[in-house]
Amino acid sequence: MTHLLRWHFVVVLAVAACDRGQASWATDEVAKAVVGEGVFELTNVWDIHLTLTAKEYEGMQTLGRGGFPGFGPPTPPAANPEGRELHRNRFGVDLPWATGTVKVGDETFDNVAIRYKGNGTFLDASRTIKKSIKVDLDRLGGTKTFRGIKTLNIHCGVADPSKCRESLSYRLYRAAGVPAPKTALAEVRLTVPGKFENELLGVYTLVEDINKPFLRETFGTDKGLVMKPEGVRDLEYRGEDWGPYQGAFIPKGTAKPGEARRVIDLARLIHQGDDEHFRSQIESFLDIDAYLRFLAVTGFIVNPDSFFALGHNYYLYLHPETKKFHFIPWDVDRALANLPIFGSTDQQMDLSIVHPYSGSHKLTERLLAIPAMNEKYQSLLRELAGGVFSKENLLNEVSVLNDATRELIARDTQAATARKETAGPSFGPPMVNMKPPSLVTFVEKRTASIEAQLQGRSKGHIPAGFGPGNFKPGDMLAQPVLDKLDADKDEKLSRDEWLVAATKLLSDSDPDGKGWADEKSLAKTLNAMFPQPPAGPGPGGGPPGGGAAPPAGPPREGPAPNGQPNGGPRPGGPGGPGGPPGGGFNPDMFRPGNILAGAIVRRADTDKNGQLSKDELVGTAEKLFDAQDSSKSGQLDRAKVGEMFNQLAPPPPAFGPPGGGPPPPNRPR
Repeated sequence: MTHLLRWHFVVVLAVAACDRGQASWATDEVAKAVVGEGVFELTNVWDIHLTLTAKEYEGMQTLGRGGFPGFGPPTPPAANPEGRELHRNRFGVDLPWATGTVKVGDETFDNVAIRYKGNGTFLDASRTIKKSIKVDLDRLGGTKTFRGIKTLNIHCGVADPSKCRESLSYRLYRAAGVPAPKTALAEVRLTVPGKFENELLGVYTLVEDINKPFLRETFGTDKGLVMKPEGVRDLEYRGEDWGPYQGAFIPKGTAKPGEARRVIDLARLIHQGDDEHFRSQIESFLDIDAYLRFLAVTGFIVNPDSFFALGHNYYLYLHPETKKFHFIPWDVDRALANLPIFGSTDQQMDLSIVHPYSGSHKLTERLLAIPAMNEKYQSLLRELAGGVFSKENLLNEVSVLNDATRELIARDTQAATARKETAGPSFGPPMVNMKPPSLVTFVEKRTASIEAQLQGRSKGHIPAGFGPGNFKPGDMLAQPVLDKLDADKDEKLSRDEWLVAATKLLSDSDPDGKGWADEKSLAKTLNAMFPQPPAGPGPGGGPPGGGAAPPAGPPREGPAPNGQPNGGPRPGGPGGPGGPPGGGFNPDMFRPGNILAGAIVRRADTDKNGQLSKDELVGTAEKLFDAQDSSKSGQLDRAKVGEMFNQLAPPPPAFGPPGGGPPPPNRPR
């Protein structure tokens, strides 16, 4: 077993009343020595202990609840009576900064800034006190660093049962020659007097920050433009003015006129340049080899929560000397078939390595349309398949990580159970939070898929998408349905199993014996069949439930998000932890019963009286099954089950694309 190096990392937060200033990306020069030396090793395990006063812990909780990008009106700012500096995530959740002291080993750092972090991950952790955390040592004017490190990113991995997806994915990026952060493991504890005493939160991943030291070590310079785009999946052309780009590309600092011009020119080349001009100029804008490697690894690890699909979780860096752009991955906990917007688990593990995204991606497609570039990419894939992506190499990496995390995960699980918290993500319905494959299963199936694709025996799975008209409920429902209805556990749904389920659905929806069920009762029964995790302590740390809207708060520092008045009222109430978010979004909209009940009634209610009889429901169930059972075997595999539900509940044509525009710009860092 790999030696586990443990460091004591004690974080003490005080209630000190001090200015909540901001740290700039372009701060003092960091010493030229190697930053973080000895900190980021794959199986290092850091002991981290956070201690907060009750007041500061309460002040660090979210102010109100956000919405879902692309659904409902923009979320106005929540009340902020203490005037804390806030970070607004992509879901419109305001994450306040807390102030305190950080002790790392024998070193003590006063007046440091600490907050929760994450977008979907933060909502995934809404029913647990274990959340991702960012610690800035210099944000409030401090000058000391921990081995040169100014920012600590401590990621909770709530959606990753293995707790290894970030470590493994970043390691594969780096091994393939893609600039990516280094990682270590951590075991985090929390003390809040009167509330928690040395409470084990569990195993975390400590992730290197993308900052000046990272740039210097990776690119040989700490100059240049660093951006962290949100909702930008193809570097879209937005006109000749910098303003629209600034809000979407989110530069870390102020872009110089020449840098801004370079971004605009690249976007115009991709989306408006003719083929000859694109071919002649693209190499002057883009490090082609680096981009192809970024594409290859992102495709291999099946990460839709990235540049190519959801248009975020990456940094875009413009090198000051070469004037070329580079892509740096970020937040990869949903990689390795861990976010089913690309289809079922099996479909994800068979994702096309040349088209690892839905719809069109103009930069990638125009680049690979150049014969020399396409051959370069194919050659690169063969090289990686024989080395970095080889089954033997990957299984060895997985074994090392499993050994390093086995005891940590056991203690993590025991602590969560003692707190009566539900393991795994809690944002969204079971069909979105379906269990991902084990890392061993992923390696075995993904390497087999890549081999078949490179040998020309398969094109791989090209996802339909997650935008208007492309959301397919059946792709996400198939596995939970099989888990629930497959009585003999042969991984197939038999006709008898299906019809028994249809009969039971009607009887459970008709407890009074009326002989019929309506849409409301069907929805209730279906939701009970696929229950949400139980409510627990949520983002705000208080009891479940909604609540009245908070009073208008003081003016918010900086421009008001989404054009709302500073300190304005928040519609829908703050939504206490465990309750639905405010701001026009309700996660219940995605629950299976709320998706399927109406479709079932529309399909099966032959006499159009709004009431389903047993004959109507079972007869419709027979027709749906038989339409998919073309071989008349009396069985459907997972893919056929999914298609059956897609036929029952076709994709809604107006289902909004992920990301209803970028969030308002945040402070640098």
